[in-house]
Amino acid sequence: MKRPMATVGFSMLLSSLFVSELTIKSAIIVLATIMAIFCVFLIFKGLRKYKIVMFSCVAIALYLMAFVFAQNDYYNATEKFSKPIEIKGVVCQTPSETDYTYNYVIKLENENYKIRYSSKNNKNFQQGDIVSGVLLYDGDVFTDDFFDSSLSSKIFFTFFESEKSNLEKTGETNTFYFAIGKIKTEFSNIIDSYIPSENGAIAKAMTIGEKSDISDKTINNFNYSGTSHLLVISGLHLSLWSIGIMRLAEKSSSLRKYTAIIGLVCLLGYSSLTGFSVSVIRAGIMVGGVLLGKAFCRDADSINSIGIALTLILLENPFAPFSASLWFTVGSTLGILIIAQNLLYKIKEKSNKYPFINNGIFSFLITSILISVATSIFTLPIFIVKIKMLPVASILSNILMVDLALFLMILTVVGVVTHILGMGFIANGIFTTVGTIGEILRFFAEKIGMSEWSTVSVSHKYFEYFLWFGIFSIIVAIALKKHRKTAMKMVSVILSITFILLVTYCSTYDYKTLTVDVISTDETPLLLINYKNESVLIGAPKSKYNSDVLEVMQKHNSKTISGIVLTENDTTSNIINLYSCFDVGNMYFCNTPHNLFNNLSESNVSEIKIGENAKINMKNHKDYIEISCENKKMIFFDSEKAENLFEKAKEYDIIIVYGENATEIKEKILKENSKICVYVAENSNKIAVNFNVRK
Repeated sequence: MKRPMATVGFSMLLSSLFVSELTIKSAIIVLATIMAIFCVFLIFKGLRKYKIVMFSCVAIALYLMAFVFAQNDYYNATEKFSKPIEIKGVVCQTPSETDYTYNYVIKLENENYKIRYSSKNNKNFQQGDIVSGVLLYDGDVFTDDFFDSSLSSKIFFTFFESEKSNLEKTGETNTFYFAIGKIKTEFSNIIDSYIPSENGAIAKAMTIGEKSDISDKTINNFNYSGTSHLLVISGLHLSLWSIGIMRLAEKSSSLRKYTAIIGLVCLLGYSSLTGFSVSVIRAGIMVGGVLLGKAFCRDADSINSIGIALTLILLENPFAPFSASLWFTVGSTLGILIIAQNLLYKIKEKSNKYPFINNGIFSFLITSILISVATSIFTLPIFIVKIKMLPVASILSNILMVDLALFLMILTVVGVVTHILGMGFIANGIFTTVGTIGEILRFFAEKIGMSEWSTVSVSHKYFEYFLWFGIFSIIVAIALKKHRKTAMKMVSVILSITFILLVTYCSTYDYKTLTVDVISTDETPLLLINYKNESVLIGAPKSKYNSDVLEVMQKHNSKTISGIVLTENDTTSNIINLYSCFDVGNMYFCNTPHNLFNNLSESNVSEIKIGENAKINMKNHKDYIEISCENKKMIFFDSEKAENLFEKAKEYDIIIVYGENATEIKEKILKENSKICVYVAENSNKIAVNFNVRK
């Protein structure tokens, strides 16, 4: 067995796909079953040759035990914070500000997890400050979004400043976190002094992982273009600095024998500076394995190094796979190792026959294209499962942007160093170039990402058909023992051609079904209406609902909001929030204080058209919103207004009702007319209503 740690690491990662569905009791039953299988393999000598099964059993058992303990820690912490408790901890990340809220991530003293503390007032906490006070957690223990990106970073809870939850500085500081925070702050300040714009924010994200100053709209553009990995510190960054400095050290005869140690020190320092995120830890262990191999005059196995990294990450934090970040970093690395490296090796073998292959520019282009194709192929399933969206233009955007991003990263660090050395004139020229490159990257991300053909929504029904067709084809190919290799090749070709045709069709497809999605909020529900790849938003959206709005838009392959009806008087923060996150067309204002319907007829909004033959009619409707599309009509209203609308309900095909007694209203309407479709929009639930448009 050549790669035991790769077997262990990847078995643990794959077992995380089903572990979130297990309760503690069922996890123990699965653990006992796995241990029984392992014992059977130990007892019967004939089975011992299947070492891969034995190692996989051990790996799954280890992960299950780690998961049970981690889940138990979460529930114990929830119980502990269910009553006011005094805590002490250190601010371990750079504070961020969103939607007039100041957020601080705090590592608790003597605990293996962190919490997020949010305040409407600037507490002036800095990274490294030790804080203390009383906290009380009054949220739900069991929620639908238990396994989310916060847990993957071991941030268990979010506390909002109140009389029951309040933290203050103690006057003490943690030297380690304070030093990191100071360096990052000075680094950021130098960049801001030369590039005080979003281009400077991109430079900070690519060098020290500081993304707080990048607008949501720019992040969405990078996501749509398939280049979001450029804004996340990964193995690319770590390899560049540690191995680059090692090569410089090799040029000195006195330092040559210490190059591996120098590289490891640089690796640890840069990882500390960027905050030890999951992707940084994974990449750090991999690069560290290569450097240690060099120190002991041995070549490190890259696949095994990934396995070691995964094993250490998942044992330390079993919640790590619930974020897409880990999957993307592993997938892209495997793509480079399995596809790109092998193809590059074969191309170099042809260099004697075709000398132009060794040409610097040609070789550079071939390498960039292969890496882009390889990473795109291996991250494709992750986009389908985790993001529910395919960036079909990712190969093109990666070819155009990856090398520019590397150049920007190197120039940014050189610019900071020249500034520190007092060479301001040179630093100014360097940062001018950095700003220009940042502008080019933003241009590519926007033009490619916002194109209609750049993404495909995998919610289209044909993707489900393709998935089942693929599974059936692979099973049939495996069943043909004598012709298995030939069958698998044919299946690969057929599935590849089918997938390309499917993506081409879906990327140019107009969603000709009008859809009304109700996005539940803690106040009045938001309505997001989609038709022919266009969206209209009605309500009072706040930043905490952006992800829900974005999720629905992506489902219908919509990238812009063609119209927004704001239904609150206090619209300033909402407008800033919307324009910073989405491309917005027309903006409509209603003089409706915290209510979706009152006085709509007195506002300047009467009718909004979406594409052809679909419209939202609000003229003279004080108590409801009417949506129509060719042969279908829908009404949306509060259950308190129901008594006035029973007679009108017969005129509509679909009714959406929300409010305290919405369920009772639904039953009453159905009793009078069973042909009417009635949906109840309750808080914490989302529903979607589809109109089948007659062609």
